[in-house]
Amino acid sequence: MSIFLYKSVYADSVTKELGVKTNVDNNYTWTITFNKDADKNTVNNDNIKVTDSLGNKVAVNLVTNEKTVKVTPVNFYKYSETYDINVENVKDLNGNSLLQKAHMSFIVKEEPQKPNPGVTICIDPGHGGRDPGAIGYSGVKEKDVTLKVGLKLGNILKQRGINVIYTRDTDIDLAPKTSSFNVSADLQKRCDISNAANAKYTISIHANSFSASSANGTETYYYEGSVEGKKLAEAVQKHIVEDLGTTNRGIKDGSWLYIAKHTTSATILTELGFLSNPEDERKLNSDSYQNKYANAIAKGVFEVLGM
Repeated sequence: MSIFLYKSVYADSVTKELGVKTNVDNNYTWTITFNKDADKNTVNNDNIKVTDSLGNKVAVNLVTNEKTVKVTPVNFYKYSETYDINVENVKDLNGNSLLQKAHMSFIVKEEPQKPNPGVTICIDPGHGGRDPGAIGYSGVKEKDVTLKVGLKLGNILKQRGINVIYTRDTDIDLAPKTSSFNVSADLQKRCDISNAANAKYTISIHANSFSASSANGTETYYYEGSVEGKKLAEAVQKHIVEDLGTTNRGIKDGSWLYIAKHTTSATILTELGFLSNPEDERKLNSDSYQNKYANAIAKGVFEVLGM
């Protein structure tokens, strides 16, 4: 029969009411686990859906991995609201139904207090202007991806009362315009902006590239020895991998990075994916996936701030 363990939904061929779960985080990712591998063609927003208390369908992202499906809200659930998860018509690889129907309700926790308004986060969309950064498999420019994700991230953080500054919010570089592009001058200016604002965290957003197009996935760097930086790197890396299903390349020592060495904040640099990989590039250039990246980074920020 269907059982419920912690915060995962387990279902087999018998219809089961899975009860009500309370005090759920507003960005929680549910894991539905079946007793057999699920046919990805039957894992969709009609067969696995979340509805609010009025019966309205809530937009969720579904990431399938053999017997499990992760269900993540596109936008945060509303505090103190009740939602329902309904699962039906999901089939195994042989076309057999894995279950008739499973249902669970959950209540989102109350809204926490907003952080001290003195908390400032600096968002650094990598490259820009004369510096395009990496050029993708089909020509997508890193500077365009990082700016879009950075602005989306900033909007999410500001909605939760966090003071946000950007090293750039348009397609510009920060090097002097009187000479040829100077990478060090550009990077130092980004550090100056963060330091002048006394930022608690600096989040530098980038996209990777490699000679072999098979390279893919997400990795996040932090300054070795920075406890707060490591915590943020771990949280951001975790949520990106969970929410977008990217290959987990782990967190790494970024002490050699200019922005990590020359900022007074806890600083991380996240490489969202590989523009040299066709599938990663497709996601990085997609507005819906850019929203997912921004939401995932925001989840990491909220986690370390205890929000």
